[in-house]
Amino acid sequence: MNRKYIEIVSFKGGAGKSFVAYFLSKELSKYKSTLVIDRGFVPTISYLYGVNADFANYLMKFVSEPYFTTKGNLTVVNFMCSNNLASLNVKDLEDVYSKFLDHEIVIVDNPNLPDMCYNLHREASKVLNQNENVNVVAVATPPEFLIEKTKKDLVEAKKLMKINPIAVVINKDLKRPVDSMGIENLAPLFRIPFDMNYMTKPWNKMETPKPIVQLSKLIMELN
Repeated sequence: MNRKYIEIVSFKGGAGKSFVAYFLSKELSKYKSTLVIDRGFVPTISYLYGVNADFANYLMKFVSEPYFTTKGNLTVVNFMCSNNLASLNVKDLEDVYSKFLDHEIVIVDNPNLPDMCYNLHREASKVLNQNENVNVVAVATPPEFLIEKTKKDLVEAKKLMKINPIAVVINKDLKRPVDSMGIENLAPLFRIPFDMNYMTKPWNKMETPKPIVQLSKLIMELN
């Protein structure tokens, strides 16, 4: 299977990684079986799908509720990054990741990189990702200096972390579009205008923003 493995990344909080990951996975699951690995310190997507237990606490028998759920073509797994998760070994995660090898697309919602659980996840995720480098969608927000910082961090991460930017999202863009600071030279750029409705209404009642629909098409065309 030519599985598509994509990580959503940012280097600061509040950029909207979970927002992008939620709608992107929802859109992709219309066409392919899609797995979301929710690694957030606050696992937003897991909570939205009613998954309150996380894998580490389940493994340690602190909770008995399931740490994943499947809704149609979409599976969400709660791998909340925590001290408990960081204390596990690679085999623990590999065993679980291996249960989801039948999924055609994997979307990983990360905390801000780097985080204390990332090296563990990265090693275990090799069972899902056939490529040496990891394809990433980087998320940034205005103002310009944050976009410039994201660009610099992304260039550095390409060298140190073996990542391959396939897209950059400027989330919560201004009415007068913010200067992209040349970040589109790293990967195709998608702009999501700020919309208060996504801040105040349940995401499951909202339509997927058009730029994320376009991003999903780019991902579907990846080799």
